[in-house]
Amino acid sequence: MPIPILTATIRCARRRWKNVVVQIAHLRTHPAVASGIARGELALHGWFFDIHQGAVFALDGGTGRFEQIRDDRPMPVALPAQQRLASGVSYLEAAE
Repeated sequence: MPIPILTATIRCARRRWKNVVVQIAHLRTHPAVASGIARGELALHGWFFDIHQGAVFALDGGTGRFEQIRDDRPMPVALPAQQRLASGVSYLEAAE
């Protein structure tokens, strides 16, 4: 079966959307961001603005797909805010 040839427009669009995913992954490596994510205080959103369609698309971290932001649906989130523990055990903080 022959492999379909992608048009330049489709290839370019895929690169733009992939760039949003790569930037989210890179942002997660920043120490302050990683710390906020681990404490559950920070959510990350990946948006793509399509000027030609007049639409905004948000990365849904659960599905890995971009969905158009609409008023009648909850906004997709790339990485929701929730506490993340490496060991699954919550530790008490020392009083100051």
